[in-house]
Amino acid sequence: MAVSIKQLLANPLTQRLLTAVSWNTTGTVALQALGLAATILVARLLGPADFGRLSLLQATVTMFSVVAALGLPSTATKCIAELRFQDRAEVGRIIGFVFAVGMAFSAIVGVAMLSLAPVISYQLLHSPDLEQLLMIGTLLMLLTALSSLQTGILAGFEAFRAMALVNLLGGILRLGFAGIGTYYWGLSGALWALICSTGLICAGYQTAIASVTAAASVDLSLRCLGRHLRLVYDFSLPCMLSTSLVAPINWLSIVILATYAADYNEVGIYNAANQWFLVVLFFPSIVGQSMLPIVSEQLCTAGRGAARTLLLCTLKMLLVIIVPVVIVGTLLSPLLMGLYGTSFQHGWPALVILFASAGFAASAVPLGYFLIASAELWTGFFLNLVWAISFVGLALFLANYGAVGLASARCAAYSVLLVLALVVVNRHPIKHGST
Repeated sequence: MAVSIKQLLANPLTQRLLTAVSWNTTGTVALQALGLAATILVARLLGPADFGRLSLLQATVTMFSVVAALGLPSTATKCIAELRFQDRAEVGRIIGFVFAVGMAFSAIVGVAMLSLAPVISYQLLHSPDLEQLLMIGTLLMLLTALSSLQTGILAGFEAFRAMALVNLLGGILRLGFAGIGTYYWGLSGALWALICSTGLICAGYQTAIASVTAAASVDLSLRCLGRHLRLVYDFSLPCMLSTSLVAPINWLSIVILATYAADYNEVGIYNAANQWFLVVLFFPSIVGQSMLPIVSEQLCTAGRGAARTLLLCTLKMLLVIIVPVVIVGTLLSPLLMGLYGTSFQHGWPALVILFASAGFAASAVPLGYFLIASAELWTGFFLNLVWAISFVGLALFLANYGAVGLASARCAAYSVLLVLALVVVNRHPIKHGST
């Protein structure tokens, strides 16, 4: 029997999700809005070419940071959510394991990034002037990986209020640093602004973790690290492989665009339009992150019925919100691109296509988190692999059309991912009690 929106909203699980989402939204809206303002400011100060170079630097840092985090953020969220009311000592050991393994692996990835900076700048990007900036970007990569670990831990405790406060302050600092750094020091100043603001955000997250663990009587422990290594294979490895596909593939797609279009202006236009793709996805990402600890707990205690009810509510809620946003964004595309400057405005068709792409991607987000909570991470990895192959293949075929071609490839790939995810979630049996 069909479940109405009113019935879903009356469900205690839905109310719990909405509380988490409301706090998570508060901080993330502020961070995204201030981050978008910072991006617009930086784009106007740098111009399309240098803004395109900054885009490549950020994409490279993101790619390495996802690998450095080793899929541990989602592992931390799932395990902490399942055990925080049952075994506090084990939760402390899991937190210790996440920090120890995560930072050790991040250091290894950092050395690799430093070593590969000449190869990436000279041979892949064909921009020798980016070598030094890529080396400096290693610090941003380490801080980004650390912040991912910290948010995974906080999400496991459902400490979304604390995350919201840190994100709000971090967004304000990021806007201020971006304006000052870019105005006085150009491209390098924009990069250092990101490093400083991310470092302060990490400090805020760590303070929140100390407060949350103290309130929950959880003591961080580095004992028995070896016994948790199985988590790396069962959860962290497939999660890392799945999520690490996204950043490298997005990075590769930009490299393909820069190579085939032979014009950093097209890269700058695509990245400017991509900021609005990320704006559309911010709310689904919040909902998915908020949903993961609740669904993980429910699968262990109440079974699949309650978890599926929550998933249904989440999908309906997202459709009600995202569809109007995509329509309005499409209509305002010329105006939105004009915010970046007159040299960006003619790229509005790429933004229209990316809005459609964001609609498909947003609908797939809760399905992906549901697979994580259901311990079906290898299934999620293979779905993302199909997306990656589709995106790269189409990008190679359409990159000659510039930003519009790459946006079209992305839209088609996300539509394929959504269809496959719906089929898998509907037919695949759910595993639970896996921690």
